[in-house]
Amino acid sequence: MDVQFQRVQPGDLITSDLFNRLLAEFNRLRDRVTVLEGTPSVGDVAIVSLVPSSGVVRLGEQLVVGGYGFGFSAGGCQAFIDGVEVKPFLPGSSDDQLLMIVPEAVGSAIHVPPLGRPGVLVVRGPKGRAQRDLTILPVKPAPPSGVGVRLTFQGVTPGTITAGGAARFRFTATSLVSVPISLAPSVVFPAVPNAAAWLATAAFTQPDGVTALPGGRLALEDGEQDRAFELVLKPVTPAPAIPANTEIMYTVNFTSGDTPAVTGSSGVRTFPVGVQPVPDPNFALAPGGPTGQPGAFDGSTVTRAPGQRLEVTLTLTFKAPGTYTVAVPAVTGTGWSATLGSAPSFRIEEGTVLPLGQTLRYTIFAAAPGPVGTPPLGEGTVTFSVQRVGGTVPATVRYQLKPA
Repeated sequence: MDVQFQRVQPGDLITSDLFNRLLAEFNRLRDRVTVLEGTPSVGDVAIVSLVPSSGVVRLGEQLVVGGYGFGFSAGGCQAFIDGVEVKPFLPGSSDDQLLMIVPEAVGSAIHVPPLGRPGVLVVRGPKGRAQRDLTILPVKPAPPSGVGVRLTFQGVTPGTITAGGAARFRFTATSLVSVPISLAPSVVFPAVPNAAAWLATAAFTQPDGVTALPGGRLALEDGEQDRAFELVLKPVTPAPAIPANTEIMYTVNFTSGDTPAVTGSSGVRTFPVGVQPVPDPNFALAPGGPTGQPGAFDGSTVTRAPGQRLEVTLTLTFKAPGTYTVAVPAVTGTGWSATLGSAPSFRIEEGTVLPLGQTLRYTIFAAAPGPVGTPPLGEGTVTFSVQRVGGTVPATVRYQLKPA
């Protein structure tokens, strides 16, 4: 029989006996609630593990619950996530392992924000119940289909491109979708003479024009703005046979490779090639010759064995006052390097007797053999360049590099 309590009026004396009877009644009610809820005794039902082990689960994706006492084979097992029953269990479930899909209805019962929210998993067996805290994420958005990237052309260096010469086309990519995407770039040269030759020189890099894209792909977060990259045309010899004043067409394409695919395109763009820049009349740069090492240079090709070097000279002729800068030699090809042995700049003052000749000295190195697995010395090129400050066209001389 329930204990009856008299109401306490203002000014009444509250005794220790009254408090003790209140506590006894509270403990009796708590015990009854515990029995009704089926709280197990030790060893009845337990959740031991989760997959994913972090307890971070996503609506619509699989959750594996390991433990014991689930009562699956007896048909007496139930599971709830935030009060929403999980059913049916997936094949492979047993008395000590439950395979389930997190119901999307959990997100309907209590909203799940993009960054997730706490939740509770409850498993009931014939002998009791067990529970585990979860972190619930919303349904993973499906990759959108169609154009999801905007490519914006930013410019090209140099402004005038010659057949076989290097060029760097600068772009930015902007994500137009709401999920992170990883994109593979490609370039095509439609309806162009020697398109295969141009394609062989093309590569995609980070904004420095040198470092490759990680894994050959450009990663974009959702809605990320203006991610820079470059399409680089490497110098090649012999140059593709391109008639003068030819307009080369090209298109840069992006695809995510997902299903459905996210794509982007620069559209058809053009650039003129085959036009040789007008030389700067204020100075001239002319090939010289090697210093020593006879037979290693034929006027256009440097031939060296691994570990050897060659000194070469060029003649710079000043025809007008001004400041002239000498660039560090640009080298392509595995194992080759070159250094400048002259001043990096010259200042020709007004009143100087002109023309005035200046010898430029360079040293070309062929790398010594390296450890096993080191790439062997390959063919390449070295380009020497001088620029007049305020001028628009540098003067260049290029030699082939060939291993002996």
